[in-house]
Amino acid sequence: MVIRDRSRVGVPIINQACSFLQTFRQLSENGLVRYADDLLSYFHNLHDNFAISKSKSPRFSGNTFIILEEIIYQLESNPDETLKNSGLREFILQVLEDICVQRITIARKHS
Repeated sequence: MVIRDRSRVGVPIINQACSFLQTFRQLSENGLVRYADDLLSYFHNLHDNFAISKSKSPRFSGNTFIILEEIIYQLESNPDETLKNSGLREFILQVLEDICVQRITIARKHS
């Protein structure tokens, strides 16, 4: 895996995390369900196309987003229940916050 320059590569993905975070904090669990497909797409993109170059988050100690595989599976399998589950919803919010406040520095993977 080769990682390109981090200077501006992650800006759109960070902005998306901040947007999701703001939306999730404003809506009830029932209102979140309509964002399941967008969130699934976002996490797939993050998992498949980005790496962690630096982390201050207790959730991300490696250089990959492998930790997102369970959330991706849950969102694919049962999106409504995933976003209604308080534990999974809290984990999603924590991940989005880690990205938004840049507790993790991300870089685009380049093969």
